[in-house]
Amino acid sequence: MRKTFFFLVFLCLVSPVSASGDASSIRIDFDNLDGFEHIEFPNNEPTVFEIVEKDDGSVLRMAANATMSGMLYDKTIDIYETPYMTWRWKVSNVYEKGDITEKDTDDSPLRIFLLFDTGPDFESFFARMKYNVFKTFYGDAAPRSSLIYMWGSQERDGRIIEDWESNLINLVLQQQGSGNVGKWMVERANLLEDYRQAFGMEPSHTARLMVSADSDDTEEEAVSCVDFIEFSAAPLPSANGEGIESGMKSPDEPGKDTSQAANASLANAASSE
Repeated sequence: MRKTFFFLVFLCLVSPVSASGDASSIRIDFDNLDGFEHIEFPNNEPTVFEIVEKDDGSVLRMAANATMSGMLYDKTIDIYETPYMTWRWKVSNVYEKGDITEKDTDDSPLRIFLLFDTGPDFESFFARMKYNVFKTFYGDAAPRSSLIYMWGSQERDGRIIEDWESNLINLVLQQQGSGNVGKWMVERANLLEDYRQAFGMEPSHTARLMVSADSDDTEEEAVSCVDFIEFSAAPLPSANGEGIESGMKSPDEPGKDTSQAANASLANAASSE
């Protein structure tokens, strides 16, 4: 079974460095896996991550088969300087038994983690004690909160829901169900606004990024791909010149992709199996 909080503590043992270059934009094109650390979780077989070269580029390909692991980026993202995240992803299928609200079926073919150093009050004395134990062993490596942008197997009301395991984790259902399976989808999110909506507070200035695919609970299979992830200071324009705001999903529109023009502009990008 997936133990999200344990996993987040474990992966954050890798010390990140500050992002370099133009602070107004950070783009990850997945030409290679330099700058990423493969984080394997004890007692779980790892998901297979590889760069797949295509005629017009490359993508990160993830093959999950009763597995769980992630790729952690080694630079921190200042989400006050670059609060807008844009990415392009695709999944081969969703999980028949996948239910993110249940402990024994909490799998997703594709997740993008944002990990923060600050978080909400603990929901119970026990939760505080558990975190303090982790803090004693791991110090500042223990994340206080996280947003997980994911492709959910089942359709649900709302876009942001609290994780079954902890109020320190919120799930952003950017895609839900099988309606867009097999299609490249361009996604857009305002990280500051999503964090405020999810946790009711301001986030820390920096966050860490991880990409993951897991099927350790359902023991099903899926192949997923990410073409790119970009963080920007201003909304990125879509192919028709409109700003990012026009393509963003509102809380009552889970799974609906409104960026058809942006998808069309990337129609020739690499595709997966």
